[in-house]
Amino acid sequence: MIRFRRAESDDLAAVKKIARRFALDTEDMQADQFMLAIHDDKIVGFGRLKKHPDILELGSLGVVKERRGSGVGKMIVEEILERAENDVYITTVIPDF
Repeated sequence: MIRFRRAESDDLAAVKKIARRFALDTEDMQADQFMLAIHDDKIVGFGRLKKHPDILELGSLGVVKERRGSGVGKMIVEEILERAENDVYITTVIPDF
């Protein structure tokens, strides 16, 4: 079963490692920006919510290879949107995405 929780400072090294593996933005990462998906006490995915003056940006979303296609990414986004205090936007720099 997947459970969700906000990242803590002790989680940041693991999140950075996964983000680098996926070539995601690791600039100015702060633990409080991340929602984690946990399975068997391991991080299997995360979403990053970056705060801007008037909006929130879904800055990164990653799911470990073994859990892709199982709906974890969708569940992370739903969890983030449910907890968001403002409108959430997404941008991408991947041309074919």
